[in-house]
Amino acid sequence: INEATKLYQDLIKRPTTTVPTATAQLQLAALYEANHNTAAANEIYALLKAKEPTTAAGQIAAQKLAGQH
Repeated sequence: INEATKLYQDLIKRPTTTVPTATAQLQLAALYEANHNTAAANEIYALLKAKEPTTAAGQIAAQKLAGQH
């Protein structure tokens, strides 16, 4: 888990063409959720929702925050 978390955090800081920042953020949030860290997941979802409300990632984040998994 720590290794995966670090990998996603690195991708968020330095996105690639195949893994954009928003994708890495969604995956990191999902990892947090899977490990029962909903506070950390919700923090990422709230950031995405605010930062990218019209993108697919922003809409997914909004749905997650609304409880529509």
